[in-house]
Amino acid sequence: MDGKYVIKTPADAIDSKTEGPLRTDLYIPPYGPNQINEIRDYTASESGTTVNYHYSDQGAETFTVMKGRVQVVMNGKRFILEEGDIFNVEAWCPCSMTFLEADTVVREMCTNRNNKEYDLPDPADRVDTDKETVPEVAVKGKGIYEFGVEGIALALKVGRWQLGGLKEVWECRVGKGYRLEFSDRSDNEGLYMIRSGRFKVEVDGKGFAAGADDGDLIHIPANTAYSLTALSDDCVVQDFNVSCHLFRLLEMIEAARDYFPEKLKERAYIDYLFEANKLVKYKSFSKVDIA
Repeated sequence: MDGKYVIKTPADAIDSKTEGPLRTDLYIPPYGPNQINEIRDYTASESGTTVNYHYSDQGAETFTVMKGRVQVVMNGKRFILEEGDIFNVEAWCPCSMTFLEADTVVREMCTNRNNKEYDLPDPADRVDTDKETVPEVAVKGKGIYEFGVEGIALALKVGRWQLGGLKEVWECRVGKGYRLEFSDRSDNEGLYMIRSGRFKVEVDGKGFAAGADDGDLIHIPANTAYSLTALSDDCVVQDFNVSCHLFRLLEMIEAARDYFPEKLKERAYIDYLFEANKLVKYKSFSKVDIA
């Protein structure tokens, strides 16, 4: 592990097990009273490897296809996902996965791990469906909602309503030389996945490199100040633990732009928006010189 903040996969797995052609690598155990942010990879050594049709009785599971292709059957709908696609499975939603290529990797993030799983027979009727029409899917390069300003483009990948109201998942496309800074005012962990490019992670005055080639995860303890700086063009990072109501905040800013833009020039109004949406951990976003 690079320090204790950048997790190299699969080398930094804290637990691994193999059952037949499927290997499971655990990187981050569940956290807090709601048992969130458990991260693990499933790697299939053979094509045709299947996770049986089943459902959970609470929580949610968010899956990212890291490599290869996966056929998913969800509520009787059958669709194929490719590298970079994300799909979210809520409680009571039956689902199965078939790894279509050898060495396919799927990363799972659990939200509320205090659940039980129940196996079901495969559905007799499975309707082939375009993945872009499935509400639980966020395809690569797209979001449920998108917002951008100079230097950064944001895309909502998984909504708070899909994760039990606990958090949101966002993708950030950051321009080279731009830095995101975070304060130590949050009781929530920072949890990021690098999807493209290279970032510098700075924590406690020390710098760490994180890149997409290794499938790096960034894991920051609660109440810790840190920053992420984009070191290359087309840098993309996914934030898997957005505890503030960022979607609601950005909608409120867009509404203000349309109906009373002068309010956005008032510091008191901006402070009100931040406080109302619990935006305490984000400190600043700026352009910096990089060597």
